[in-house]
Parts: sequence; C-alpha cells; structure tokens
Amino acid sequence: MKKLLFRPRKKPSANIAMGARSIGHYILKKNESGGEVKPFGQVYWGIKGRGVHTIKGVEQVMEENHIAVYYPGMLQNYRALDKEWEYRFCTFDGPIVKEIFETSGVLPGVYHCGVSPDSIFKQLEEIIQNYSFVIEKRCSSLAYELITHCHEKNMVNQKNELIDSVLIYIGESWYDKNLSVNDMALKFKIHRTTLSRKFQAVMKMTPNEYILKLRMQNAEIMLKQSYQTISQIAQLCGFDDPNYFSRIFSQKIGLSPKAFRQNG
Repeated sequence: MKKLLFRPRKKPSANIAMGARSIGHYILKKNESGGEVKPFGQVYWGIKGRGVHTIKGVEQVMEENHIAVYYPGMLQNYRALDKEWEYRFCTFDGPIVKEIFETSGVLPGVYHCGVSPDSIFKQLEEIIQNYSFVIEKRCSSLAYELITHCHEKNMVNQKNELIDSVLIYIGESWYDKNLSVNDMALKFKIHRTTLSRKFQAVMKMTPNEYILKLRMQNAEIMLKQSYQTISQIAQLCGFDDPNYFSRIFSQKIGLSPKAFRQNG
C-alpha cells in the first residue's frame, strides 16, 4: 500500500517559509528499499514493523513510534526489515526548512518520538490537494505543528541521552581553555541555542555555569592537596590569566585562592 498526495503547486508561495509539499502513508514489504538525494526535508513516522535508514553513513533502525528525520539535500536511503513496514511521512519545502528544523531541535537521525500524530497527518491528507492560498497556509501551519510535535516528544525522550553525552564530554574537557558552547554544539551537531536550552532544562544551569562549577571544584582540590602555584592551578583549570582566575574564584567561593589555601 502506497498513498502519496502532493500540493498542487510545485513550489510554495513566496511568503511561505516552510510548506507541506506532500503527505504519504506506506506499507513496504520486506527488503523493499529506496535511495536518492532529495531537495526537501522529510519526516518519517513509524507505525508498525521495522525498517532501516542509513543517515550520514550510519544504519539506524526505525521501529514503531520512532521518527526518521532528513534535511534538504541529504541522501535518503531506507529498506524494510520486517514482513511489513508501515509508516507515515511528510515532506517540507521552502527557503528556510533546514533552519526551522534546527532551531526546533529536530535533527537528522532516528529517534523514539511516541505514537504517530495521526490527526495531523489525516488533516493534511484531506486538504493538501486543494488549490488555494488559504489552504496552503493551513497546510503550512499543520507542517509547523508536526515539527513542534517532533520537538516536544524528542525533548522528553532524547534530552537525557544528549545531556549525558555532553556531561561526559565536559567531564573529559573542563580544563581546556577553548571549551565553549560553540565547541560542543559543533561536536554534537546541534544549534548552540538549542543545546543551551536543553542543558539548562535538565541541569538547572547553563553549560558555561556548569563548566565553571567544575573548574572551581577542581581548583579547590588542587589548592588544598597540591603545592602548585596559584598561576599553575589557574592554567590547569582552563584560565590563561591568573588574576582573572583569582577574581572569579573569590566571587564564587568567597575567599581568594591564597586565603582559601591558608584556611585549608
């Protein structure tokens, strides 16, 4: 079973930032496959059975209640694993589709995202083939609603996995003076604003606050348990300027590094 419905216009209207290009509902048989570079964004939503998506060279299994996300220009490569693999999908086009996906925290890959929002898909099926600007705007609104749904479910199901990885990375790199939110955003392929928001939602502090907290904790240990100079400890804790280190330490701990060491 393959049901695929297209918007009458080949391209969205000029003032539509992200349009719903097509809507589909497929059931593939085992080993049915597809693979090509597509110029639009696409979200697949698993309903029953399993299939595999190869995204950026990595095979990822999409099961029931999982989504697979592709940005415009990506190679979409997939294959049914089970006797039947059922999924819904929506394709998105417009001038800033990738930016909307990114800022919504909807990233390329396969994720658990809960039950398919069939009401959104069915509304799109009912109206997407009608030709009018009012309908096109309504389809665009439903497309945004679908992306928002992905984002909200993904926040619930993925935030701990992402933040656990970020915490491990910070734990391994807290002393690096070049460690920054931008650095982590690049490593984990996520927008820096989205990373900061997700991190703060879980940890109740910003990434920079957490890095500084680790640096201060380690500085306290070094001041109490080593004979290294304050300048050396500043360097080991990611500070080029020992005076700046001393000022920040005093603000956070309530004592200068020298006074803290003497009182220890």
